[in-house]
Amino acid sequence: MQAPKGKTLIRSLNASTHAELGGIETISILGSEQELDWSMTEEGLQIGTIDHPPFESAVVLKIGLSRLR
Repeated sequence: MQAPKGKTLIRSLNASTHAELGGIETISILGSEQELDWSMTEEGLQIGTIDHPPFESAVVLKIGLSRLR
């Protein structure tokens, strides 16, 4: 495993599941201060490039939902 190169698309989190979850408020990388660009599309959650992953073997994303706050 390694950190993704370029943009990442998470198809299981698309516009319809986004509405069911109550909306995504934040997305961050555990162990990093990097700000992520992201957008919700009909295809899925599009996450921008991770420039400096904190670990080489894996990247963990924390997705903050508005319903859970």
